[in-house]
Amino acid sequence: MKVVFTFVVLFFLSSLFSQNYTFKNKGQLMFYDYQASKFCIIEDSTHRILIDLSTNRMEKRPLHLDSQIHFSDLLSNYKVLTEKGADVYFVDKGCGYVLLLRNDSIVRIDKSFHHQNQYNASYFLYKNSPHVFGGYGFFNFKDYMLKYDHNLCQWFMQTRLTNYSCSDRNPYMVCKNKYYGVSGKIVTDGESNYFFENLISYNFSTQKWKNLGEIDPSAFPKKEKIEIAHKNLLVSLHKLYLYDFQKNEVEIFDLKNIPSLKDVYIENGRVIMKRSITRVVQYETLISSMPLGVFKSKYLISKKAIIAPDPNFKLLLLMSLLILGTLLVVFFEYRRRRSCKVKRIQTNGKISKSTQKLLTLWLTKDDLSLEYSQLNDLVNEDSPSVDAIKKRRENLLDLFKYEISLKCNLAPNDVFTTTQHVNDKRMKVIILNPVVKIMVDKGEFS
Repeated sequence: MKVVFTFVVLFFLSSLFSQNYTFKNKGQLMFYDYQASKFCIIEDSTHRILIDLSTNRMEKRPLHLDSQIHFSDLLSNYKVLTEKGADVYFVDKGCGYVLLLRNDSIVRIDKSFHHQNQYNASYFLYKNSPHVFGGYGFFNFKDYMLKYDHNLCQWFMQTRLTNYSCSDRNPYMVCKNKYYGVSGKIVTDGESNYFFENLISYNFSTQKWKNLGEIDPSAFPKKEKIEIAHKNLLVSLHKLYLYDFQKNEVEIFDLKNIPSLKDVYIENGRVIMKRSITRVVQYETLISSMPLGVFKSKYLISKKAIIAPDPNFKLLLLMSLLILGTLLVVFFEYRRRRSCKVKRIQTNGKISKSTQKLLTLWLTKDDLSLEYSQLNDLVNEDSPSVDAIKKRRENLLDLFKYEISLKCNLAPNDVFTTTQHVNDKRMKVIILNPVVKIMVDKGEFS
């Protein structure tokens, strides 16, 4: 009983996080229909299948194909373009013909000719208009981007980027008003190998290209055949690479435990995988789906930066920190000195009344000398005791010394000196520094 209960629980959990659908044919056209919020599979010219991945419900809808298009061509020669908030388009893989999914019909909407001149290019939507960039045709690689004009029903050149090549094996993404892509090259050595070089972007608002930097080779498949490529997703040798060019990050997943993988889509927060199963008498296609978060928790093995870090980055960082530290030391020393200067400036015209009285008394003496007893009148306002007078004289001289030192930029002990009286050795005389009188005469105390 426990075994049965455990099996039921495991089955319920597996069905909760992954749904499976089986089809009998090899070739299907699969895409996520954002208008219907359902995954769409076209394997027959008479109908299409819509799958609600959140409820696991399937719906069979009729399909009417434009008489100008053969169904076999639709399956093999057209690229499906679908984005959130946009219609579903089918664009000829060589550029030219443009089809639109309208209700239950696929109709041709262009008035273009059959270009057949831009194969293996990057096809994408921007503001509900098909675009194509790069590719190969008529014996040369294409360095331009074309845009489909809905008003004229024709293709026109959007921009050109020389010295860069791009193909359908180069990951890309469109975010807001920017196209992000990876330029690269194809090297044929027995088989086609793809090497990536730079991360580039195109701003549709400013109509300018920008080279964002050289990519880190370890963030991309190297000398391996790329088996699956959709938008910002690559699969090579049982590894899935999911790129976020805005964050400069690639997530790498291990797919070794997913056998016979034929295709992968990441749409609307879910991972949809197509696998093939060959049985004795028939061929089956298995479609499975799970939330992206569950997929990451099961298969994510590493994350890397897309743009290669500067080899001298640490040295540059250290030098920058040293320069910043030096600037901070200089700044705080400047602030300290300025604070002292401001403090001295703020004393101008603001010395205390007692200091002003003492200075006035001192300047009446030709020799700038005072006897201690001559200070008594300045501190004797309430007939204090002898000891109190002595204490008040000391405080008065200390305050005078401090305020005048700031005013005249002197050391406190240089404001005045103390010496013995010439006639009476028992008495002390205090002599004002002549610098103070000079500054008074210059008007520094006014």
